[in-house]
Amino acid sequence: MKAIRKRIVVELKNIDVDVSSASVPTLSDLTNISKNILSGCGCCWWLATPGSSKWTARYVNAKGDVSDAGANVVHQILGVRPVIRFTSKPKELEVGDNIKICGYGFTVISENAAIADEIIQESTFSYHGTPTNDYQCSKIKDDVNRWYEHKIKPYMATIKNEEV
Repeated sequence: MKAIRKRIVVELKNIDVDVSSASVPTLSDLTNISKNILSGCGCCWWLATPGSSKWTARYVNAKGDVSDAGANVVHQILGVRPVIRFTSKPKELEVGDNIKICGYGFTVISENAAIADEIIQESTFSYHGTPTNDYQCSKIKDDVNRWYEHKIKPYMATIKNEEV
């Protein structure tokens, strides 16, 4: 595996980039990510990928391994570690770079995404009344959207206003 170059970019406002959304990562988001990055937060965290049954969703354990069977979507409480999506690849950033947005650290994992270095909260995957491993109907999707709308989006708007 190719070594990933590490570089710290102190704040995102020094880079011409637009963060368009946030989500829980899927298994495909993790394709070329090292175990070092996957295990970086030191805890288990959800993926937006179904597990082996309709009541389970896959997750990454503290060692950076992806579970095949998954965890119970209603009863298991795991970390939520969002991925932010860029509208287009910032020319200043490369895979493996570290960036800070609104005090949160992220590692660039692809041309259009960066994963949070830490979990933002712990949660069940699904609402208690509706046990499902469908990410589109999940509690963690709502949690990440709320985090994005209240933390990241206002920060990005502040940056855009400073540029004017």
